[in-house]
Amino acid sequence: MVAGVPLLATACGGAREVVEGVGVLFPLGDAAQLAQGLKHMAGLDAGQREACALHMLQRLQQRFSDQAVRGAFWQLPQVRWRERGWQVIDAAAYGDTWQRFGGSVATHPLVIEQLADLAQIPVRYLGFPQDGELKAALPRRWGFPATGAARMAEVVERLRELLIGSVLFLEGAPIAIQLVYRVEAPQWISVEYVNGGVDPETKAFSPGLNMSANKQQLLKRHRKRKRVILLVLLVALLLTALWAWWLPPVLALVLWVAHEAWFSDHLFYVPGSDYQYDLQASERHALHGLGGVLALPKDCQLDGNETLLLRVNLRAGWLGRLLDPAVRIEGGVADCQTFERGVRGVRYLNLGGQAEALGAGRLRLSGRHCRVAPEMELLVLRHTDYLAGSLMVIAPHADDAELAAFAAYAQAKSSWIVTLTAGEIENAYYRETFGLDLVEAARLKGELRSWDSIAVPRWAGVPSQQCVQLGYFCMQLPAMQAEPETPVASREADLADTRPFRRFNEVALRSDADGRPTWHNMVQDLRELIERARPATIVMPHPTLDPHPDHVCAHDALQQALQGASWQPQNLLLYANHLHDNDRWPMGDAGTGVPLPPFFDAGLPMRPWVLGVGEQQQRQKAIALGMMHDLQPAAPFKRRVRRFLQRCLAGRRWPAFGDNEFFRKAVRRHELLWKEQRAILDRLYEGIAADCECDIRWLTGDEQADLRGYFHRHVQIDQYDRILFFLRFKKEIRQARFIRTIPNLVILEHDAYQNYIPCKYTGKFSEYYRQLPWARVITSGAVVTRRLRDEGFDAVFVPKGYDQALLRNENRERDIELAFVGSLRSVAYSGRKQMLESIAAALGFVDMHNIVLYRDLEQLREKLAQLRADLALAERISRNGQQLAEQRYTFHALGQAITEAMRAPLRPAAKPGLLTRVLLALGLSR
Repeated sequence: MVAGVPLLATACGGAREVVEGVGVLFPLGDAAQLAQGLKHMAGLDAGQREACALHMLQRLQQRFSDQAVRGAFWQLPQVRWRERGWQVIDAAAYGDTWQRFGGSVATHPLVIEQLADLAQIPVRYLGFPQDGELKAALPRRWGFPATGAARMAEVVERLRELLIGSVLFLEGAPIAIQLVYRVEAPQWISVEYVNGGVDPETKAFSPGLNMSANKQQLLKRHRKRKRVILLVLLVALLLTALWAWWLPPVLALVLWVAHEAWFSDHLFYVPGSDYQYDLQASERHALHGLGGVLALPKDCQLDGNETLLLRVNLRAGWLGRLLDPAVRIEGGVADCQTFERGVRGVRYLNLGGQAEALGAGRLRLSGRHCRVAPEMELLVLRHTDYLAGSLMVIAPHADDAELAAFAAYAQAKSSWIVTLTAGEIENAYYRETFGLDLVEAARLKGELRSWDSIAVPRWAGVPSQQCVQLGYFCMQLPAMQAEPETPVASREADLADTRPFRRFNEVALRSDADGRPTWHNMVQDLRELIERARPATIVMPHPTLDPHPDHVCAHDALQQALQGASWQPQNLLLYANHLHDNDRWPMGDAGTGVPLPPFFDAGLPMRPWVLGVGEQQQRQKAIALGMMHDLQPAAPFKRRVRRFLQRCLAGRRWPAFGDNEFFRKAVRRHELLWKEQRAILDRLYEGIAADCECDIRWLTGDEQADLRGYFHRHVQIDQYDRILFFLRFKKEIRQARFIRTIPNLVILEHDAYQNYIPCKYTGKFSEYYRQLPWARVITSGAVVTRRLRDEGFDAVFVPKGYDQALLRNENRERDIELAFVGSLRSVAYSGRKQMLESIAAALGFVDMHNIVLYRDLEQLREKLAQLRADLALAERISRNGQQLAEQRYTFHALGQAITEAMRAPLRPAAKPGLLTRVLLALGLSR
């Protein structure tokens, strides 16, 4: 809306026109009068309320005409009417009004013009005239199917010159823009702000990273290419009729058979492309497969629990273009890992379970329909034991947990399965089998899959009390995320209540009280379950590899739930049940190994973890999948014909225990998960190790809880000049009596700020450190360090930083002028400004040298003018800022800073008293 005063209500009498989502803005000066009037109206009858409301609106209209009215306005929540009095105006009049009064990017005349043209719809503009002059104008809402995520690239190109803010790119394609189609009702749509696209009929919203849209674009391109080829072949077939009338039908049949046998795979990349990974390996070793035999280097020691990957270069033979090429692994556990037809380039074999044979030098590789180059690289990834503690699997739909992590949750010490949606849509089988209508079939399918999500995990020994179905609706999570407080109903079940699909739960949730299907409720459900289950490891969908919209949203919801949760897991593992560029992965037969999937973004660090699945557990997994109702219907006739042709002509095989493609994909020798790559602390420790001799030890949760036992078994304190603790504070504080016996102690603590804020740890850090007066505390807060020193503690400031492998300069030109401009009107601004001034020196900030600081809006304008006039200065500040970050804030640099902070002599340590020594010796105290 564009107006001289930001007001969208008039009092011109007559019937009201209903409009969804129109807010009414009132001058602040009228707020008190309005509140009194509303309170007075509550006691009137209907006729009196109507007269009173009309009087109040007339008063407000008088204020609208006052050109002196400016400043702040008070917004009433979503008043849903608009009085008559608006009239149709042309685009030129609207544009003139926008230029006079201003407005948002979304209301810019050129934005509306471009998007309307892109969507091929007419736009009508409305204006509110008064005294012969327009006082307000707005584009009338548009009822049309949004262009949405599938055409987001076109939207960006249309608006390139108008966008304000950053545009993110993935492989050169835009994935997030600062404009959005926001659904206000299923039949209405308006252009507003930030992130992706919406289909108004489905309310499917695609925020941020939009691999789902990428898959649809790839599929559209694939089908278009096939249509072009089909047209060419059709013309060629018709021409063959010039030689013989029977040739076209015979050749058409041959071509159709060839297509079904060899060319029907959905492969949206060139098989000759190298897979491009940035794998965060603990060790890398060059291998030479002489005669196909692999020998482990002498300096590589394996215990059998590592994830082992082999980087190989494959080249398909001529048969490998018609039959699936594969690499046979022999000499250990026999395996055969399959790749794309026509493969040519770098691939990654999974050597999970082959450590013994590799160490003994008897592991052999041989190519089937492909050649394996002798130069290889072994990648060793060492992981903690994720199954030693409790595990929680987040499944967007029933069967996702079983497909991705059945063996993992079956082997874990304790497991929880949390399923987000009932999976009620795509229910044609139930309509046809039982003669149900759409709503009945959707409800039946939702109930069956809800039952599956509770009952099937029991096959693996998971108690039903630890299986929870949240009952939200399939393919509606993106719409919920778009409007977190708005309930989003099922597409097909005619339900806007989650409780019918929760009836099998044995766990009560707070959201059971209202059953509202909102994003806010789902996030709260996840937070509540995390705090109740207290899992050491959470398994959830991979937001980059898995493009399913519900899977992306499941990851986002979990991350949001962890913010503010009183319990934080030690590990996050990710899985991918769907890929955006290869529908057959993992390729090959059931029961074989799982190589790494196709991936082409070397800028994204990744850390895979492989869990071996024995033959017996594969059978258990197949049975669990067979119990899932959604995987039981037989394959359609077309697919059965295709499989017959591929079995006869392409040598492909499908398992006997299930028709669904997931039985082939999921019942394998390995389960492949990915460690969440937030920050790799290994690189922080590498920075420490680069500057001193040290032993770095990872302690499990149980070992952290029993430091006395761990030190007794594994550590001789007098062999070390310093012992650095980087542990959970709640584990430390419970063992203060034992920790007092460590004389050379340094504590690295990032959460000491909680000592000075209202929380359960207020003052606890000071209380703990007073028991360790000789210990040095390294904190990541300059103000916290200062306050600890004031209390007499030996405190040193080393700031937090960033993982240099996750964040680096890609030398791409920015499309925004400024990195950050803080709000001067924020009530917290003055406090932030004062704090920044006090710690700027400690952080290395120098105004107009490596950063730009400002004290008020006028100074900001002056400095911006200076930078725009002196591009060399702007470039120098930018370069110096990057240099500061790289020299002082990388994990490697911080590791060295921590080492330096440990070097200075510590205060003399007090010897533990006799009672403490006796209690510790008897194991009666920690």
